[in-house]
Amino acid sequence: MKYCPNCGFKLASDYKVCPQCGYHLPQKKSATAAVTKEIKSQHLSRVQAHQHQQAPLTSPLLQYLNWLKHNLITVSLVVLLVILTYIYVGKIISVVVAIGMIIWGYIFANHQAAPLDAKLKLMFRHVEHEEETKVQRVLNTKTNTKVRDATIPVPVQPPKYQTVKTTSRRSWIVSFLAIITWSTSYWPGFFADNSLGVAIGWNSPTVPSLSQMIRQAIMYLNFNFHLQINPSLGLWLLALGPVIVLLGSLMPSRFGRKLAVRGAIVSVIVYLGGLAILKMALSWGSRYLQLPTVNLGSSGYVAIFCVILMLILTIIAKYRQR
Repeated sequence: MKYCPNCGFKLASDYKVCPQCGYHLPQKKSATAAVTKEIKSQHLSRVQAHQHQQAPLTSPLLQYLNWLKHNLITVSLVVLLVILTYIYVGKIISVVVAIGMIIWGYIFANHQAAPLDAKLKLMFRHVEHEEETKVQRVLNTKTNTKVRDATIPVPVQPPKYQTVKTTSRRSWIVSFLAIITWSTSYWPGFFADNSLGVAIGWNSPTVPSLSQMIRQAIMYLNFNFHLQINPSLGLWLLALGPVIVLLGSLMPSRFGRKLAVRGAIVSVIVYLGGLAILKMALSWGSRYLQLPTVNLGSSGYVAIFCVILMLILTIIAKYRQR
């Protein structure tokens, strides 16, 4: 019960207008509505403050610089790639690579902005993870049920799915083979004799290594055909496959196994393919000129053996971990 503040007439609690004098009674505001309004105002102020803090990063250039700041490992690898390209390939190619990397980083930072440093660290981290594989067990439908004491026992069904633990490991044997394959390029005696080296101007009593032979061959082509190929380019081609295999074997993941297989294929193409092309070219040219024959030496056989074994082991590791 309540009373009209104007005339003092007794009113019920739900009256809004006094029937005696027509006075409009004041309404009390709900406490819940006030609290809701206060919470909404606080949330709106926090959102506006967050937008104000993030406003400077809306610029694509500032976002790109911020992405470079938080991905120093990726930036260091790109700078190393540009420096090596400048030293071993050439100035023009290094400038093209640098401009291409800058454009790619700008587009990547403004569209994806993914932390590449964290992904690179996860690639080389040894992690044991559990994968839930759907292994559905087949239940025997022919079950004999025995009735005892007028009760039918309910068979306990096994779980439909079971968890299988899988562990990815680094392949140290493949890494060792990749290092040996890479080092055989600098071992003397890749070929059995120096007849091919004498033909391209390597007048030395010792049998040169494969890297020396390729360097001399590129210089021979530059002199006779007026080319401008960097003599160190052949070293890049020889090291490309083993380096990819080495990186892939150090990554305990599916991506690392795929990368190792591709690196082994590149090594097979460079070593076996290059040797096959050289033999076919010399056999074809021997019809018209007196050309030397190509026979492998001790380091040559070691390189070919490591390349073939490396390809076999990477393929086995790829399909065994599926």
